[in-house]
Amino acid sequence: TLFRSVTDIIHPDNITLAERSAQTIGLKVAGIDFITPDISRSWKEIGGGICEINASPGLRPHWIGNPERNVVTPIFNTIFPEGENGRIPIALITGSNGKTTTTRMVDHILRAAGHISGCVTTDGITINGEEILQGDVAGAGGAELVLREPTVTAASLESSRGGLLKRGIYTKKCDVAAILNVDNDHIGIDGIESLDQMASLKRNIIETATKKIILNAEDERCLKMSYDFPVEKVILFSMKQDAEGLKKHRNSGGTIVTLEQTKNKESIVIEVNGKTSKIIATDNIPATFKSLVRHNITNALAAAALGYGMEINLKTIAEGLKNFTPTLKDSSGRFNVIDDLPVRCLFEFAHNTPAIETTLKSIPNFTKKGSNICAFTCPGNRPDEHFDNFAKSFAGHFDKYICFERVEWRRGHKEGDISKRFAEALMKYGVSNDNIMQCPTQNEAMNVAANIAKTDDLIAIFGTDARYSLPQIRSAFKKLQTLLERM
Repeated sequence: TLFRSVTDIIHPDNITLAERSAQTIGLKVAGIDFITPDISRSWKEIGGGICEINASPGLRPHWIGNPERNVVTPIFNTIFPEGENGRIPIALITGSNGKTTTTRMVDHILRAAGHISGCVTTDGITINGEEILQGDVAGAGGAELVLREPTVTAASLESSRGGLLKRGIYTKKCDVAAILNVDNDHIGIDGIESLDQMASLKRNIIETATKKIILNAEDERCLKMSYDFPVEKVILFSMKQDAEGLKKHRNSGGTIVTLEQTKNKESIVIEVNGKTSKIIATDNIPATFKSLVRHNITNALAAAALGYGMEINLKTIAEGLKNFTPTLKDSSGRFNVIDDLPVRCLFEFAHNTPAIETTLKSIPNFTKKGSNICAFTCPGNRPDEHFDNFAKSFAGHFDKYICFERVEWRRGHKEGDISKRFAEALMKYGVSNDNIMQCPTQNEAMNVAANIAKTDDLIAIFGTDARYSLPQIRSAFKKLQTLLERM
């Protein structure tokens, strides 16, 4: 006959070579043209090799060679394994503040569970912890890149307000979804005029969850949403074990994630059907800086709830949170404390009033004996009252202020407009003009900060990504040191 089936006599070494060749070029199904004197003997023994790999192999020769063999079913079972639906576990995270850090924490939990995790945030995309794209892609564009990646086995996706407004929900279903909070940010922009409208926009995320919905029991709008879903589907989290919404949910048989204090040890715990289980002590989570950075404990509560909702065991959730560090690699721009410069520097992306006020509560734990210097900015497209509230939050917390602008954040403002508005607002709230400096660019602000700082001072930099501002201030200190050495 023209074709003869040799499937049952192929030597294992030849099978391995063919499989590895297909895997190398990323094919699950491939037609391998193998030249050898005897397919039943190893290519290592008698020679031979592959001359062609077909991405769309023809099956007809195999049917002709052995009409009794079922060729199609094994191929389908490889592509669509029995019991699987072709989907990967997906977590969607939204909110006004904390969503980037929470998304990254979930990414670490997924990787601790053995997944090749795709993570999308307003800072970029990582696949299995490796950055493949920088920039704000927390929407449909970033999600599509991750969900199309064939190696990804689970995804943690931040969903920003802008992404939802521009392209809406980008997946029909997800396993778990969380709304962390609904705060006063982006109100008055793009048609969102109230907190209730913002809550309605973010609610679209949790409507897609098939397993669990995670909500903040301390946020009145999140708590209100929880009543619209079956109690068994909702997981509430709260820093306060006795929060009213938490107690009601617990008494109704709902699952909660909260804090428990025992023998001077604070731990994240989960309560399911009246049974309390410890997940991890808060001081064992590096991002909390030994429990000093309280807002990252809140983020860890949400991440733990999301992990549990994805049916990951508590030990693995704890491992993921332990692996998440407040470094530039794991958590760029989110409370990064840098101590290898002449002066301690703290980088924090927070650029709305609630986030600023939350972060300021942790700042005293990191000050030294000297002065506290604050450099800050925010996007120029915020409503007028935002600039005033921003300055009001900062006033009185620092000794010196550097108001600066990011060129890409001017958004219609002329050079100097934003820094001037901040300076005027600071003076309105009692800050002396002598302690306020204005800079038209971020780089100039880093130079000014380095020049005015002294040993034991703290420089806190808000509204910037440390991946860019840290090299700038490092360069400024280096130039200053070179200048001093020449004097």
